[in-house]
Amino acid sequence: MKKVLLPLFLFSSLSVLLLLYQWGNYDNADQQMADQNRPASIEVEVTLQQGTLSVQYHFKEWEAGPYQVVLPENGRSITCSDECLSETETNHFMWTAESGQTLSYQVNTQTPVKWTGWTLQFMKDDQPIYPKYDLSFRDYDERDRTWIGLTTKQSDIVKDYVRYYQFEPTTSPHFPLVLLTDPSKKVWDTEDWMITLSGNESWTVDMKRRVEQLSHRYPDMLVEIGAPSSGSEGSYLSVKTVDQLEKVLFERQVESNYPQPSPEWAVSALSSLFFDDGSFEASKSGRMAKQMGAAFTEEEVQRLKQELIQYEGETSLLDGADFLLSDLYGDETTFFSVNADRKGVTPLYFTHSEPLVFGEKTLSGQMIDFQSEEYLPLDPVVKEAGYPLTVFEEEELYRVELPERSYRFFLDRSTFILNEQAFGVAADLLQKIDGKLYMKREFVDDLLGIRTYVQEDRILLQKK
Repeated sequence: MKKVLLPLFLFSSLSVLLLLYQWGNYDNADQQMADQNRPASIEVEVTLQQGTLSVQYHFKEWEAGPYQVVLPENGRSITCSDECLSETETNHFMWTAESGQTLSYQVNTQTPVKWTGWTLQFMKDDQPIYPKYDLSFRDYDERDRTWIGLTTKQSDIVKDYVRYYQFEPTTSPHFPLVLLTDPSKKVWDTEDWMITLSGNESWTVDMKRRVEQLSHRYPDMLVEIGAPSSGSEGSYLSVKTVDQLEKVLFERQVESNYPQPSPEWAVSALSSLFFDDGSFEASKSGRMAKQMGAAFTEEEVQRLKQELIQYEGETSLLDGADFLLSDLYGDETTFFSVNADRKGVTPLYFTHSEPLVFGEKTLSGQMIDFQSEEYLPLDPVVKEAGYPLTVFEEEELYRVELPERSYRFFLDRSTFILNEQAFGVAADLLQKIDGKLYMKREFVDDLLGIRTYVQEDRILLQKK
């Protein structure tokens, strides 16, 4: 009998443990679902009447304390139900917050069929925060036509004097509202984006595929395709065609990721690299894009694009682009930074980190990679080798004397003169980059008789 009871006891114990484990999993799953579906901490009520938006933020559950509030540029008359606001600078306020308070203000616009930059922006300890909010909208001006917003409409109710909308909650800092003035426009809710398409166009399978891919890569947005012109503000974007969509998205995302001011050509150079068809313009940005395209594979270019989109930090775009280019190549470049204050284009090159060592002496300058070729700084190399170097600036001519022969090298020419009479050919022999003269590594060896050994911690130069 005991032999029978023991297995039954063990089986019962195991069953109880499994049951407890399953209940634990259910509890965790319930908690995760609760986090995802937690109620919004703010109710935002928007009323459109006689061309003016009246906005109220009702704070149901809110952590008490000091916050910074930024009123939209065209906002006015902001008040707090508890007199809890003090203005620190134009449109910037210190808010002593508590649950149950209401912030109210009004917004005017020049385009009554589109409302974009009307929301409040919140910060705590100088860092932006993005609380979850519900949004309801009452329209007393345009009851016969419908509005779309950043998120899905939960209700759209028409009454005698007002049209009422309720939208799904969001944490987006912006909530564009667009009036559908053209009833033939098509509306597509991708769950990430809200998109309108001109009535003259039709969705194709390829268009939908491309748009869905982009919607997963970029923040929530309201996008109008088939608009007369391209433009963007906050979470609103308009483009003429789908082909323009990713380029415009990339440019605004990069500008958002790198808020420090940067030259216009910097974003344009990167945009040209990723989205132009290879026929780069002769402009500064086009020439920079062409050089980057020649230095990297298509796979590396796409990786660079993704890293620029996903970047989060405080560096400038110039420094950020240089860092990513350096990381991608494996050696350092200052391509963007060095061109910041120059009208022309200093070419793209990468600097080896290892010091140049000739015998026991560390030389000034470093080996560089330029157009997939290695170059050495000519002046310090020939001086340490004991070879006199004479420079004829006007002729861009450089004379190097060796014990048994001499050379005349020319900048931007593929020929040289040996012993004042014989001609030789050496493609891309010299390059003058950022004010410094470089000679291709293979010709330092072949012509000057100086061999180069790349080691783990240095680049060693020796005479043959």
